[in-house]
Amino acid sequence: MKKKSATPLDATDLRRSAEIRLNKRKHANQLVINANNQQLIHELEVHQIELETQNNELARTRSEVETLLEKYTNLYDFAPVGYITLSKKGLILEANIPASALLGIKRSQLIKQPFSRFILNEDQDIFYRQHQRLNETGEPQSCDLMIRKADTGLLVWAHLASILTQNGEGANIFRMMVSDISERKRAEDEIRKLNAELEGRVEASNFKLQEAQELLIRQEKLALLGQLAGGVGHELRRPLAVILNAVYYLRLVQPDADEKIRQYHNMIEQETHSAEKIIHDLLNFARVKSADKELVPVSELIKQALEQFPVPKLVHLKLGLAVNLPKVFIDLRQMEQVLGNLFVNACQAMPTGGELTISTHQQAGMIIISVQDTGVGITPENMKKLFEPLFTTKLNGIGLGLAISQKLAEANGGWIEAHSEPGRGSTFQISLPVKQESK
Repeated sequence: MKKKSATPLDATDLRRSAEIRLNKRKHANQLVINANNQQLIHELEVHQIELETQNNELARTRSEVETLLEKYTNLYDFAPVGYITLSKKGLILEANIPASALLGIKRSQLIKQPFSRFILNEDQDIFYRQHQRLNETGEPQSCDLMIRKADTGLLVWAHLASILTQNGEGANIFRMMVSDISERKRAEDEIRKLNAELEGRVEASNFKLQEAQELLIRQEKLALLGQLAGGVGHELRRPLAVILNAVYYLRLVQPDADEKIRQYHNMIEQETHSAEKIIHDLLNFARVKSADKELVPVSELIKQALEQFPVPKLVHLKLGLAVNLPKVFIDLRQMEQVLGNLFVNACQAMPTGGELTISTHQQAGMIIISVQDTGVGITPENMKKLFEPLFTTKLNGIGLGLAISQKLAEANGGWIEAHSEPGRGSTFQISLPVKQESK
């Protein structure tokens, strides 16, 4: 059985069929396009919102940064101390307002200036050593030095505190704090002066206290000395006189005594005389008799004193007596004792020999008698106690000779002064008053 063949479409039907199929395809494509557009628009809208949020956040952050920058700029510029940034070569890169005020120059004029130009020449080494240590150790350094203000030339004390750091490019720079410490230095100087003054006052008070204590001790010694002299002085003289008489008798009855016995006789006599002198000094110190003054030539006074207290053979005597000196108004016996005591002391200071020089001259209405030896001298410590009673450096004696001599000189209107150099000798000067003879 044969099949029927399909009826061919005419041109009109074909076009219609094609348009229907195209519309269906367009509708399907439109659905896809619309869906894609919607997604893209959504993504764009989300992205826009994200950008707006980020933009708001950036604006807020920028505002905060600007606020902080203004805050720290104010803190930097109006800080109570100066802040300076230096290059490795010591040139000023930055400075705040207090730093420019301290240096006495506008901030704009500080840039690229060497900081060392403001430092006092004498303190340049201090600044150099500080930065040298900072470079070597990397540890913070500080120092005090003086700087000169550029506008007034005034010198001020400054404290520098520096650290080593790096800038944004990795180059080493120095951050330095500069503070004016002139007031502190003035206060420290004032405190040092007050401390020195206080120490001086304390030392003076201690010295006065020591003097008072020494005076009290001397007074106690003098009181005891007076009691001793008054109580036992005369009692001791009597047995000593008996001893001397006994020695005299023994020499008479033993004219042929051997050498050893005669030595003992001499020894007893010498020691007895020494004991008598001590008693004599005690009595003289306890009560100095009033001076029986008369006009006496100085040369005669010295002559009689040398006759009474002769100089040993080991000592060379040198006289330098001025001529035509006025007479002195003194008690001859008392001043012979004073000179004799000085002669004896001078000779005892030269046990192996030396030179004793006695000289005279007139000065300011007084006659000066100098007794100079070339002996061992007197130490400064002993010079302070030289005229104190009961002070002595001798093995024999009780330390009354110079004390009595000073009292006798004062009783005659004069005084004694001493000068000495250990190892080179001593000089004692007696000043005595002059009284013109009435015509």
